Amino acid sequence: MQKLGNRVLLYSLPVAILGAAFKLMHFPYSNQLLIVGLSSVALGAVLKYFPEKKPDAYLTGSAIFTGCMAVLFTLMHWPNSTWLKEVAIVVAAIWGVKTLFFPDKENT
Repeated sequence: MQKLGNRVLLYSLPVAILGAAFKLMHFPYSNQLLIVGLSSVALGAVLKYFPEKKPDAYLTGSAIFTGCMAVLFTLMHWPNSTWLKEVAIVVAAIWGVKTLFFPDKENT
C-alpha cells in the first residue's frame, strides 16, 4: 500500500502545482487540475501513511490530508474553508509538538 501511495503522490504533486500555476495565471482548466491534483495528494497521503498503524504515521497522514483539503477549499472558494484551515493548523501543530518533543525511540 505504501508503494501505491508513493506513486500517487509522485504523479499527483506536479498536477497540483500545475493547477496552482494555472489558477494564478487565470488559464482555463485550472479548477479541474486543482481538484484532481490536491485530491490525489490527499489520497496518496492516506494510502502511504495510514497502513503503518503508528501514531506518527497517523498524524503525518492527517496533517497532509487536512492541509490539502484546506488549500483546495480555499482556492476553489468553497464554503467551510475557514473551518477546514483551522483543523489543518491544529493537526499540524499537534504533529509538530509530537515530533519535536516526543521523538520515536526507534529513530534516535
